[in-house]
Parts: sequence; C-alpha cells; structure tokens
Amino acid sequence: MSTPLSLRRLAMPLLVAVIAPSVLPAQEVQVGTWVGRVDKEMLVTIRGGGASMRNIGGQALPGGRFRVTSPLPQQDGTVRIAVESGRGNVSIVQQPTAQNGYAAVLRIVDDADGADLYRVTTYWTPANVGYGNRRGGFGGRGRGRGAYANGPTMHWSGDVDGDVELRWRGANVTQRVLSGNMTRATNSSISGDVGQWQNQTSQVAVNMRQGRGRVEVVQQPNAGNRWTAIIRISDPQPGYGHYEIDALLQ
Repeated sequence: MSTPLSLRRLAMPLLVAVIAPSVLPAQEVQVGTWVGRVDKEMLVTIRGGGASMRNIGGQALPGGRFRVTSPLPQQDGTVRIAVESGRGNVSIVQQPTAQNGYAAVLRIVDDADGADLYRVTTYWTPANVGYGNRRGGFGGRGRGRGAYANGPTMHWSGDVDGDVELRWRGANVTQRVLSGNMTRATNSSISGDVGQWQNQTSQVAVNMRQGRGRVEVVQQPNAGNRWTAIIRISDPQPGYGHYEIDALLQ
C-alpha cells in the first residue's frame, strides 16, 4: 500500500531533525579548574587528566589543585582560560600539540606584594572547529589560509636566527630581536575585525606551520598592556631557520 503524498511531506522534516544533530561538529569542552596561591610567577602544565606546577619566583607555597572535568584530549586543539579570581595576569604560553605531548602551559604572574589566590578554568576546542574554511584547522598541518570565524588573525613568516618577539596590537605587527641576528625576508598580514581586541575575555592562540624551534605566546592582550599580544620565536640551532606562524584572537 502506497503512502499518501501529504504524509510523506510531513515525514521528511522529522527525518531531517533526527539526522542533522549527528553531523554537527564537536564543540568546546571544559577541561578543569586550577586553584592555588601564587607569589610572583608560576607555570601550570596540564596534560591529560592531571596538572603539575613549577614556582618561578617569590615565596614557595603549597601546591595548588586541579579539578578535572574532562581530560585534555590527545589531539591538536586550542585551549582558552577564564580567570575567576586572582589579581595578576594569567596567560597561555603553550598550546597542546603532538610536539609537546599535548600539554598546555599556563603562566600566572602576580607582581603585587605577597601572594594571592587564583582560580582559573580551562576550556579546549578541537582544531577543526569554528575557524572557517581553512584546511587543516587551527593547530593542524594544513597549508590553506581561509577566514576565521572567531576573531582577527595574524599570519607571519620570516627567517630567524636567535630569539625574536612579535608584538601584535590591533592592525599592527612589530618585531624585536632579543638575541642573535636580524630577521630576514619577513612578511605579515592581518585579517578579521581588529575591533575585537578590546574584549576582556580575548585570548591569543598560536600555531607554528613551519619552523624548527619553539613559538609561544608570552603575553596576552589586556587593558594594562594596551591590548598587546607578544609572541616569542626561539630558534636554538645555528644559522637561520624559516618560520611560518598563525595567531588567532578568540
């Protein structure tokens, strides 16, 4: 017995409603919350379902604790932070990649006298989510350069022999050689809405497409530094190494 045309038309939207959610991409997940007291500076390394702390300066304090919500996945992605308490500056200086064993590193700097209590929640987004049509996604190995949906992006390339800092503020990128020789054949471009810089929740994530050394964000933009992000390129090997990096303001 054939189904009336009117019933078939009613059934089609129901079929779409059942199928559509299964093809939606994965979204951001909460990794966990770190709570601890910091005096001067501390590095918090998150890997899998645990975290380790390293005190850089100031008074040695009892170790903080990391409450895991979901283990940090063993795949490329972008970690962002939400600072719920603490008077200093908290930034992400290393994003998880295969090269570093999928470890994220948080840097907490407390310049005031004495120690303060910090509570920082971390979130992770897969590399292929929310970044437009760029092949490989942010943090991947694709060579495409598409539009990013989350915010402005900066692409920089050049030859480095030593340590170099890139200062990204709004629509401008400047560079400063910390050690070694002057950079060569540099090129930079910025796309997206640079008006998003003055967003107190913004975080910069960086991905090294090509390079033999280390690239990390050493300063996140905030009102105190006039919304300036600093990205450091460290090339420890003799001679020049070629680097191509992408940075994304989320």
